[in-house]
Amino acid sequence: MKPILLSKHAEEKFETFQQRGFEIAPETVIETLRSPDKIESDEDQKIAQKRISDTKVLRVVYVESDSEIFVITFYPGERKRYEDQI
Repeated sequence: MKPILLSKHAEEKFETFQQRGFEIAPETVIETLRSPDKIESDEDQKIAQKRISDTKVLRVVYVESDSEIFVITFYPGERKRYEDQI
């Protein structure tokens, strides 16, 4: 398995969401990358998506090289917005 590295921005998001009452654990981000429900891709970035509740999905924006996965950011989204895409 490739190592997963987090940008400074991504690391700060854990605390930001916790302060807003929506805690996301680092393990949830890793699980989303390792076992996504869906992956969207363009030339530069990918987005891994996984359901995390009845109403939410977690979206993880990352780039992947031959040697690592680098997480740029992550955010929860409304499942109803993305569920037709899952």
